[in-house]
Amino acid sequence: MPDEVKAAVCFSVPCDLAAAASRLAESSNTIYMKRFMRLMGKKVRLHAENFPDQFPCEDYHRLNSFADFDGRYTAPLHGFRDAPHYWQCCSSTRYLDRIRVPAWIVNARNDPFLPLSCFPDVAIHNNSSVTLISPEQGGHCGFASLCKDQAYWSERLAVYLLSSTRYS
Repeated sequence: MPDEVKAAVCFSVPCDLAAAASRLAESSNTIYMKRFMRLMGKKVRLHAENFPDQFPCEDYHRLNSFADFDGRYTAPLHGFRDAPHYWQCCSSTRYLDRIRVPAWIVNARNDPFLPLSCFPDVAIHNNSSVTLISPEQGGHCGFASLCKDQAYWSERLAVYLLSSTRYS
């Protein structure tokens, strides 16, 4: 890790990519999945203008999930066999024991995209550098309650955590 990184605060972290992709594919998240696919489709079309061989988009409308998207674009573009291989290699849960700077993961218990495996209590148990904060409310990147100074709760929490930490 670069010496310049002294601490980290992360919100709504899909620590287990495979489980998070599966959760998003559930019918209760259809509206979100359709939006994600539409937004990613716009990006694919933009990239296809410069790299048509890497970003084929003629039948993009047939893709319906992160499994489809990651299998077609993310995995092959980054040297992975397929979506499951990408998810396995890149899920942050497998790297949490290596973090050596103060780090906080803030995942709301009511986040509709995060299954229990995205709350890595066991993975961080033996690493005092990493702390899991899991408030009951917050949704996915929601944490929208504004404080008196019009700052989001998440912003105030990040400033508090980072400013109260002693860096060696």
